[in-house]
Amino acid sequence: PADDGSVALASGRPLNALGVGAVGRIQLILPTDADVFAYLWARRIVPRQTVAVTAIAPMQGPITLRIDDSEVALGQAMAALILVEPVLLETDQRL
Repeated sequence: PADDGSVALASGRPLNALGVGAVGRIQLILPTDADVFAYLWARRIVPRQTVAVTAIAPMQGPITLRIDDSEVALGQAMAALILVEPVLLETDQRL
């Protein structure tokens, strides 16, 4: 919190809002139970980590992420708890 007691709202968008090929930097993991935090931590899904969406299964299926040299699949509900800031890659020409 700031000196005046205010708390800055998290910026970013839910991980499950990114499309295939998108890259994001994790800003915040929304409050949840300790088991979810432990699950994510064990898979290096932590604030400031950069992740790339490599696949999204149809029908609200899992989202597959590349983290460094490994891949991790997350369900939509869990991905919605993770707020990310999209990362613009040097090879990305969109502005």
